[in-house]
Amino acid sequence: MLVIILAVNARNNPRRQRWLARCVALLRETGALVLLEGVETKEDALLTLDSEADLAQGFYFARPSATGRYEEQALADSIHSLHQHTLRDQLIRQHSQSRKRNELQKLLKQTAENLEQNMEFRVATQQLHDHEAIERIYMLDAEGVQIVENISSRSSISVTAYAPLSRSVGALWARRGYFRNALEQPRQVQISQPYLGLPDATLDVTLSIALHSGNPSRLLVLCADCPAAWLEA
Repeated sequence: MLVIILAVNARNNPRRQRWLARCVALLRETGALVLLEGVETKEDALLTLDSEADLAQGFYFARPSATGRYEEQALADSIHSLHQHTLRDQLIRQHSQSRKRNELQKLLKQTAENLEQNMEFRVATQQLHDHEAIERIYMLDAEGVQIVENISSRSSISVTAYAPLSRSVGALWARRGYFRNALEQPRQVQISQPYLGLPDATLDVTLSIALHSGNPSRLLVLCADCPAAWLEA
């Protein structure tokens, strides 16, 4: 089976570009080949490589010809240049992502240590809350029930349509991977895959860490959400 996706749908739209890569991966899991159609610019071609689509078609590679001829060497050189450009970009992104992950992991560990010393929640989480990328901070008990209200940044105030979801104490997050993984590896920071987060329906990543607070035999899970776009940039 061959599935065709139009490149124009993701052109100049970072959110759709992230969606495109995941869509391609999902389609390939079904056994389909994915063709990205409408590749007209160098940026489109780079997007095709980043998405890992199997095939690409468009004016960037060659114009229609009555004879079917094209400049084979020029096309080969262009594709080689695209691959080199992509490799450089990937290395730069990986370095940036690693730096950001380490930065947030260090902050989360420090916050967990503050809480284990029985500091008041808002005081213990202040430095984490002040970080530009943190949208909200919250705590779960060992059953995955949220036991404190979200501490949210001003930039993550919920839209009216999702206002009823802003009251978060008592919510059950036990099914979330970031909660289960944290319990399995106490004091180790976990970082989730991007997902549609509540209460503001943004694409988020959650960092989590299990810690002991008060009762040495009782585990709690500290969580902090940040935009997936910030961490992936």
